[in-house]
Amino acid sequence: MPSLLTHLAKEAFEATRRPVLRATAGAVSPRAAELVAEVRRTGFAVIPGYWAPERCDAAARDIDSLCGREGLEGSWVDAKKSDHRFFRAERHAPSLESFRDDALIEEVRRAYTGRRQAEKFVLAARMDFKDGNAGSGGGWHLDSPHSLQFKAIMYLSDCSPENGPFQLIPGSHDRGLLLSLLAKGKRKPGQYRFTDAEIAGMDGVVREPKTFIGAKGTVILADVTALHRGTPIRAGSRYALTLYCGDPALGVDY
Repeated sequence: MPSLLTHLAKEAFEATRRPVLRATAGAVSPRAAELVAEVRRTGFAVIPGYWAPERCDAAARDIDSLCGREGLEGSWVDAKKSDHRFFRAERHAPSLESFRDDALIEEVRRAYTGRRQAEKFVLAARMDFKDGNAGSGGGWHLDSPHSLQFKAIMYLSDCSPENGPFQLIPGSHDRGLLLSLLAKGKRKPGQYRFTDAEIAGMDGVVREPKTFIGAKGTVILADVTALHRGTPIRAGSRYALTLYCGDPALGVDY
């Protein structure tokens, strides 16, 4: 873990950098501006029915095909054989390039982060129920303890409370709140992974997690410097795409 002074110096740099970047991001459409405002307020915005069910089904079949290919570059599976991930999946399934290059999501990303360019790729994933699975992402975490992070998540299958839905603690992207957790001893300098007990210990400081239940085709736009996780899957399988958006100026900081 970094020292407290190092942590605070990085916080100060980020606090200075964000408004400058956003001020030079350029104009966006009214719809994108609405979504940006929602992400700034809560840490997330939801777009139901962004893709048609048939398009989601085709992408899910592409993921099944990737799961059947041994030793595929960019593939990863957890020890439980529950979380199947394919980084830069668009290289192997060109149908996924449209998600990487989606115009509305790009508008929101650019306006929210202030970064005119990003290193983007699609993570295609299938979560299968296995006893003792930790859920997508391996539990509660922040994608970065300091630098602003933005992702778009697309459900390719209907996601109920049983299917490992995405969870996020609203408002926990706020730097003031994260510094408050630090001051109260509920977070260590630079900490970005948290146990269930640590999250429970934040009661009274952070809000209750929001669970994102949704039909296939739902998109979640999120500031993933908020506390978030994929809940442990209790039944069936969950198919999803995640758009990663790194910052070239920081050496592709995912």
